Amino acid sequence: MKRLLLSALLAVTTAHAAPAITPTLRIPGAAQVKLTEQDVNLMSMSLFTARNLLSGIESGDLTSFPCLDDDGIVTLLDRNDVTAYTAVRTALKSQGWTTAQEVRSPIGEATAFRLTRGNVNLMGMWMKNPDRAATRSRLALCQLKTDWKPRPAPADAALSAPAAGPLGAALRLTIPNWFDPAGVLYGTVTRDDTEHLAVRGTINRRGEATLTLARPPAPALRSAADWPAVFLDDNCTSGVTVSNPQAQLAAVDTLLFVPLNEKATDRQVLKAGETTSSFFLAERYQPTESAYVTLVYASAQVTLRGTAKCPSGVRQVNLNLPAGWSVIYRFQSNGSDGAVRLVNAPAQAAVQYWDR
Repeated sequence: MKRLLLSALLAVTTAHAAPAITPTLRIPGAAQVKLTEQDVNLMSMSLFTARNLLSGIESGDLTSFPCLDDDGIVTLLDRNDVTAYTAVRTALKSQGWTTAQEVRSPIGEATAFRLTRGNVNLMGMWMKNPDRAATRSRLALCQLKTDWKPRPAPADAALSAPAAGPLGAALRLTIPNWFDPAGVLYGTVTRDDTEHLAVRGTINRRGEATLTLARPPAPALRSAADWPAVFLDDNCTSGVTVSNPQAQLAAVDTLLFVPLNEKATDRQVLKAGETTSSFFLAERYQPTESAYVTLVYASAQVTLRGTAKCPSGVRQVNLNLPAGWSVIYRFQSNGSDGAVRLVNAPAQAAVQYWDR
């Protein structure tokens, strides 16, 4: 069996009792192979995923490792199907471990589980390799810390925007946990493989940002009848009714950041590779689907309702867009179907900004 200390992945110093995972812990089918760096990194991330699934708290916090730093196993199993996981579970049960929790991941074939024996807790994550040619699945197993559950996300920061109707000429928000310097923010629209500026703003060292919501330039706008391209979809079948095809739309769900000291011009920023970083305007991961805040500009009031089939999945659209800028939610399925829902942000939620 290939045994690897998880402290090689993340350095965490924790005082604890004697390790529960010892060389005598029997893992059936553990392959006698050398793990690649990619294998190790993937399984390290899978333990954070297992933590979220088992705790019921969706957290992107990677600073607090859930496992004791010197008591873990990362290994490949000699089968790439669920029988490999079943064999591991059966073997651990025979060694006196009781299943306290078992949660299947909504993404891919993977299962997180927590085992107990006396006052000791183990956490594991089994993952099938999605490569059809793969012959081995992956397993990570570790002894949990007493405080292994992540903290819930901080409270949402309020927007200075009305609860309903179009947004004003400026949008002020605070981005939590902002560690970068002051700089310039850009919201862009991709058209014909070219980036066009739709929103521009500034942000200070405290993460306090102001976006200017003016009418986007003509190259950033598309007809409402061409709504799939507005939301970065192409070749969708008909099925969505557009009340005012003459209305023009632009959608922004990511912001580009450039520090002030780089003194980049707008033209330089719009060129690929000129930005320091980019991030979603706001996002929230949920067990079955992830949600993203999107700013949408409409040149005139328009409604879009119906269902369309796109190459990457079904699109359910239910939007009532006033003239000007407004907030919508894009819900993206975490499953393999690629389904997306586009809906207006509820009146109360429209005045809140999600932690990124």
